[in-house]
Amino acid sequence: MKQFGHFLLLISTIVSFSSCSAFQKGGESMREIGNFFEHVDTGVSLPEDAVYPKGRIFPYMGYSGIHVEDATNGFTVAGHHYGSLTLQKEKLHLAKVAGLSYIFGVGLDGTFVKEPPLTYTPQLLRDTVRQQVLEVVNDPFVLWWYVRPEELRMWRPEEDEYLRIATETIRQNDPHDRPIWMYDPNHRNAESLMKTGRYLDIIGKGCYANAAGHQDSRIWIRWSIDQETTACRELEKLDGRPRTPLVMPQMSKDPDDPALDGMIPTWARHDVYLGLMAGAKGVCIFSLFPRAAITRTHKIHYEAFSRIGKELTGELNLGKVFLFGEERSDLVIQQTEGPATVELYTGPKNKLEENTTSQEERQRHLTTYPALMSKEISYAGSRYLFSCNSTQEQIVCEVSGIPQEGVIIEKVFDGKRVDAPDGSLTLTFDPWQARCIRISRAE
Repeated sequence: MKQFGHFLLLISTIVSFSSCSAFQKGGESMREIGNFFEHVDTGVSLPEDAVYPKGRIFPYMGYSGIHVEDATNGFTVAGHHYGSLTLQKEKLHLAKVAGLSYIFGVGLDGTFVKEPPLTYTPQLLRDTVRQQVLEVVNDPFVLWWYVRPEELRMWRPEEDEYLRIATETIRQNDPHDRPIWMYDPNHRNAESLMKTGRYLDIIGKGCYANAAGHQDSRIWIRWSIDQETTACRELEKLDGRPRTPLVMPQMSKDPDDPALDGMIPTWARHDVYLGLMAGAKGVCIFSLFPRAAITRTHKIHYEAFSRIGKELTGELNLGKVFLFGEERSDLVIQQTEGPATVELYTGPKNKLEENTTSQEERQRHLTTYPALMSKEISYAGSRYLFSCNSTQEQIVCEVSGIPQEGVIIEKVFDGKRVDAPDGSLTLTFDPWQARCIRISRAE
């Protein structure tokens, strides 16, 4: 990482990475308040009781959870659970009892990557998927379809054909046109995601920073969502169909060093909010199930993700800010201390999902990002500034351009109010820290 003393030489390079970089200046420094407190809500026409992208409920979910417990801890969706049609229907019932919609799995039992590999005929696949869909197609608690087995490899013709037939059959038999998703492995890049994504409506690949070898290079979360949003954007240009990208943080393994257990809430907040700032439109955690590899810290993880879920889907409704707010650049964010940039080497660092990762995806590439990412959003009469430090060092920045009179400024995550009498504010970020500032008109 290059230190901040060199950042003036780096500005032209840094700004090219993102319009919401911490170094980009915007607007007229708020010499006029104008529409600073405009009432923005791009989703006002969507129903309140449906989950995004068809409604206003922010999709916050995890694999293999206990639905009745999750429903009281910020989760708005149940699923996905692995298993047969019978198990899918059982989990759907439990989701309904908890008042959550469910991500329903369809496809053949088995996998292409273990011996003996899955074999199928096109007719068997069509008949099986048709039966599974028709069993529950009119149940309003079925939210999305989930194709299994997952992690299909598009460089293998039989797996590409499998995904094509399965998704085609779903659409032919679902008059409600529910979105379709299949999990993609961690190291898929935008080009790879476009190959699976041409059949899908939800784009969600693993963002398991620790498991993928990026515990100390968590900017990899941003790279991951950049791959998803690029795939979504380019696919929509080709076929006119919008896709929904998900950030998929990890909850499946204890830290190797127990001394780091206390970092879990900070890591969780960093990964979720950085993913949303980068463009994700929902969160799916892998996994809520108390696996053997996470016995020591399952409770710590769950409580951390529950708190975040309540911020996104509860009274604060921060999920709607990301879904239905509009990005602005009226505030000026100037970093004064800490690293200016962070370098990331993509590509596998271990054997995670090696059987479903292509040789191309294994190539190591150097990418450089701003160390501090900021995103300013206008929503429902308030202005929000989300910022995230993706380094192991402290960062300090100055925020200016805040209206000087008649405003309330809140640090959203701790509920504290702050003053900015001269229209500026100093923010200090600990390693991996995410912050949110809300500026509202005083009544």
